[in-house]
Amino acid sequence: MVHRIAFRGEGHSVKWEILDVDSVKEELTIRMTGENSEQRFSISFVAYDAFIRDFAHVHESLQGEVIFEQDMIHLSLRYDRLGHVFITWSDGETNHQFRSDQSYVSEALAQLGVYE
Repeated sequence: MVHRIAFRGEGHSVKWEILDVDSVKEELTIRMTGENSEQRFSISFVAYDAFIRDFAHVHESLQGEVIFEQDMIHLSLRYDRLGHVFITWSDGETNHQFRSDQSYVSEALAQLGVYE
């Protein structure tokens, strides 16, 4: 079964699908899709957990920015104090940006296992 995490916004989204969990190498293989783009990348359990912790901290404080970078993949979620979230992401070839809000992004944290 593929585990999906959707970073949704106003009419746009970028999705992560965990395709493989390699417990020997301690890494995940993730497919990122959105806006006619699809890329695969691997990330260590430690880096993935660090991203989730940083994401939850910024989300709960409603201000700041959490950035994920792995090889050519870039994902940034920038919060303002009003609950608005500006999501930017790149697959190494194209850059994308869209608006979201705290309620949409809370769904991604739930899918990551932070909230139930």
